[in-house]
Amino acid sequence: MPTTTLREARPAELDDVRALLAAAYVQYQPDGNNPAFRERWDPYFEEVCDVRGRASDGSTLRVATDDERVIGTATYYPPDSGDEWPPRWAAVRLVGVHPDARGKGIGRALTEECIRRARLDGAVAVGLYTSTIMTTAQALYERIGFAREPEHDSEIIPGLLLLRYRYDL
Repeated sequence: MPTTTLREARPAELDDVRALLAAAYVQYQPDGNNPAFRERWDPYFEEVCDVRGRASDGSTLRVATDDERVIGTATYYPPDSGDEWPPRWAAVRLVGVHPDARGKGIGRALTEECIRRARLDGAVAVGLYTSTIMTTAQALYERIGFAREPEHDSEIIPGLLLLRYRYDL
């Protein structure tokens, strides 16, 4: 049975992480029946896959590996690394698990690793967004203990709501 390891991504793995995120998020791609959704989806999907762009914004790219490959990822932002969140909040973005590695606790382990890092960094809370179409992610975050903050939700694409969550440390 392969061993899962959590660690910071290595520069040589960035293309693998990009491919993993594309595989993990492609299931949410619109079917073409909603042109407004499609128009906004394509730039969003490019942002999801822009691993190299995030590598220079103060975040840390965490990965889960088995004995052979990268099977999961999460981007961790330390407290006060952006003005999107209240003071002393850390943030998590783009938790993704390769489709053939799902159901093994990898998304949970990556999210909990980001919470652990936030505690070490002195954060008072961890924030994240997910969307209405990512029901598995919503359930995972709620099981971990994240609480919804619906007053901070936003509609980024017509019919697609970003849901804000908070985990108090």
